[in-house]
Amino acid sequence: MNNILYNFEAGYTTHTSTHFNHDIVNNYFVYGPTGKNEWFQVDKSQSIYASGNMIDTDRDGKLNGGPSSIYYYQGVGEELAKPWSELTTRCWWKNRLKRIRLLRASLTSIIFVQKLLRLASLT
Repeated sequence: MNNILYNFEAGYTTHTSTHFNHDIVNNYFVYGPTGKNEWFQVDKSQSIYASGNMIDTDRDGKLNGGPSSIYYYQGVGEELAKPWSELTTRCWWKNRLKRIRLLRASLTSIIFVQKLLRLASLT
């Protein structure tokens, strides 16, 4: 919950033979130079509540992504209508403004790093 994943190979992976419940909330997947596969090996035996996840794939140095949807590779799993964990709901409402501020600060840092990488590649 509330993660920024940058330049990842497999942003969220659940491949397992065991059933699990997942709350995947407010994550931002940002492609870097080699980033791909924000949802990787999410199998049909999983129960997932996903909300507020974003993806930015164009590598233009701007955070202008859109909504991200779960990609299942073995057929669709169970998509939950509400979080399975009480902690997800409690944390979401209790600290919403704090998370928004932290997310903005983190995204600003990612943009700064992308600009530095671009400048370094020019020299």
